[in-house]
Amino acid sequence: SSSSSSNTIAQDATLTATATTTSGSGDPVVQSFLARLPAGVSAQVGLTERGAEIAAWGGAVATVAVSANATSQPPVTSAQQISVPSQLSKPWDAGCVTTLYPLPLAANNVLMGAIWLRCLGQQAATGQPIVPIEAHLEMPLDGYQRIGNAAFRCSGTWTQFFIAGTATSSIAAGRVELVIHLGQQKQTVQVGSMLLANLGSVNPAQLPRNAITWDGMEDNAPWRATAAARIASLRQGSLQVKVVDSLTGLGVPGASVAVTQVYRAVGIGSYTNILGVLGGLGADTQLRYNQTFATLFDRATIPIYWADWGWVTDYNHKNFLNIARWAKERSSYLRIRAHPLIYPDDALPSAVQAITNATLLQQTILAHIREMGVAYKDIPLREIDVTNELRDLTKTWTFLGKDAVAEWFAEARKAFPGVKLALNENSILTEGGATKSNQDNLLGWYQFLRSKGVAPDVLGFQGHFSESVTAPEVVWQILDRFANETDAELQVTEFDIHTIDEAMQGNYTRDFFTAVFSHPRVTGITMWGFWEGDAYFSDAAAFRTNWALKPNGRVLQDLLTQQWRTNTTLVTDIAGAASATVYRGRLRVSVTAPGGRKAVQEVDVDQQAIIQISL
Repeated sequence: SSSSSSNTIAQDATLTATATTTSGSGDPVVQSFLARLPAGVSAQVGLTERGAEIAAWGGAVATVAVSANATSQPPVTSAQQISVPSQLSKPWDAGCVTTLYPLPLAANNVLMGAIWLRCLGQQAATGQPIVPIEAHLEMPLDGYQRIGNAAFRCSGTWTQFFIAGTATSSIAAGRVELVIHLGQQKQTVQVGSMLLANLGSVNPAQLPRNAITWDGMEDNAPWRATAAARIASLRQGSLQVKVVDSLTGLGVPGASVAVTQVYRAVGIGSYTNILGVLGGLGADTQLRYNQTFATLFDRATIPIYWADWGWVTDYNHKNFLNIARWAKERSSYLRIRAHPLIYPDDALPSAVQAITNATLLQQTILAHIREMGVAYKDIPLREIDVTNELRDLTKTWTFLGKDAVAEWFAEARKAFPGVKLALNENSILTEGGATKSNQDNLLGWYQFLRSKGVAPDVLGFQGHFSESVTAPEVVWQILDRFANETDAELQVTEFDIHTIDEAMQGNYTRDFFTAVFSHPRVTGITMWGFWEGDAYFSDAAAFRTNWALKPNGRVLQDLLTQQWRTNTTLVTDIAGAASATVYRGRLRVSVTAPGGRKAVQEVDVDQQAIIQISL
């Protein structure tokens, strides 16, 4: 991003909004912001910038006059106009940014930004959707850590958009900036003003926010019928059960046949971290975690990070193995995924990063792969991420050469016999779907590895969403591209939605899961945590710390325990037969005859399965 050399800073005064009036600065930009705050909220406005004061980059930048408009008049007379000529490599290759917020933030303070903005024209690249604009509250001096994210669709009408973020700990003055990314597509955007204010310790849910929309969100959107038909065709099968008397061989009429899902063919699960499985939070919480996991999920991703904060420390070494044992104990219904074997660049142990000889570095990496194969030989892994985020993390493989990555896969194939090998990447299904260059990069890696005889069995798409969500039919288009150009299984590996808009979060979780579950090449969906006490982003969780359900949690319960899970009881006919449409995968069939005799059998169902159970 960039920074500005000039700004207008409102005095360090506290401005209070009421239900009908505002008081404080006569600055119309400030007044337009205060007018949108709920009654009783105090705002410490620390920064306002407008027109030429706003730093911009990545396109043709010009300061233009803002003429009067009867429908929507912004509180400014000039604006910074940024004309982006085409979709750029990264969203942040074009945009605008404030100077750093000049006031400190205490822990739990909410920093809110307001942006007056309009779009004169947006044009997608060939085959790409027109996507929302993204804004972030980020800390450029702290690795661009973000405390708030927003996305919004704009039009030719001047509109005030908002973004809010909560400081999880105190933040010194001069650390946070408000940045807008504009490189997603060809577009001309006018930014009239950008403001930052500390609202103190308020509930962000009560603050004004932007409407988050996506194509196909309507209840009667046509894609929903297509998805339902796909699910019925691709995800369901037929189970026929014949119950016979073991002595006579005759069918047993009137027998009760309970059919329950052990796991689905397309597994749905969660990453599970240290806190969730080692009992450190108390027996009651541990039990609740285990029960919830078993009720919802049939997949688990376990950590195997090779890092100073991971495998190389004795504490985490033991924790990682304990997590693996926890998953193994539940492997009758859980398919287990390990993540990641080699996380390149700065995630590598510091001692490994310090190796300056390429041959020695590669030997060290290959030795670690062999070590992990031995350590996890008794864990029934279905798949393992061999490496992660090669598009952004280029230092290690550039130093070693691309062939080194192929050697990692070849060594993993020997160290983990029978385990599917995965290549994991971010920003493929996210960002409104404007990810063609990212897709090209991942496909390039797949094709390179295939040319070396080590094509990944699985391509993992992380799925970390902010508020710039992707329409279901665009998700299908991206999945179709990878299905057509590779032979790999396709999986969503790290799904979450980082937003305080819980209603939107629930609705989009339903739409995204439905779109992905209905795609023929998808074999798994994994959330990046589901409980607030053990989620990477706490606001992305489906359950609060006290286990209260959020809207996205209710969606999960409906989809995973009701709609997409078989749980039915049949009664055999006069010939001792019963049949049902079931979800593909493994099912448990429990039979009870009228006289009380019982039998249980498990069966794997694809398109059709026929079993006979003797009593």
